[in-house]
Amino acid sequence: MSADVSLVLLTGGGSRRMGRDKATMEVEGRALGLRPVEALGALVAEVVVAGRPLPGLQARVVADAVDGAGPLAGVVAGLRAARTPLAVVVACDMPTLVPAVVEMLLDRLRADAGLLAACCEGPRGLEPLPLALRTSAQGSLGAALERGVRALRDALAGPGLIVVDEAGWRPLDPDGHCFVNWNRPEEIDCVVH
Repeated sequence: MSADVSLVLLTGGGSRRMGRDKATMEVEGRALGLRPVEALGALVAEVVVAGRPLPGLQARVVADAVDGAGPLAGVVAGLRAARTPLAVVVACDMPTLVPAVVEMLLDRLRADAGLLAACCEGPRGLEPLPLALRTSAQGSLGAALERGVRALRDALAGPGLIVVDEAGWRPLDPDGHCFVNWNRPEEIDCVVH
């Protein structure tokens, strides 16, 4: 466990493409939203849920900073509630997170006090989640949210962000499992059946 890291779990989305609440949906006998916590629990001192509560999870729950404003609003609320200097942000629909990739992102922040955030560049471009942040980034991200920025990618753009390229993360996650998220029922059916 890292005493300096909080896990911010985003559960505030509308789940429109899935057709039901993703965080509480059971897959193979477990709530989908518990999978990221199970994967990363050993790396963090606390869990903050930004959005809706997740039954069975002992965590502080905070409402999104701006209702209906997307993941950025959950990130800002989670950072404001975190009690540690660093945080890792993941979504409730990321079932195959790789702890080694998250540790690598945290290590990048710890190695350079000038950095506010670290994420990866994947085959499809910038992957905003998983995201390692200093909780002090809440100021700049909150200001972006107040200016009307809604895309997490846009709010992160700037000199305080380090983006780890594929050569940096691929040895830890050869198949890119860390960036999988389940948005539609057929995505789950492919994995479960």
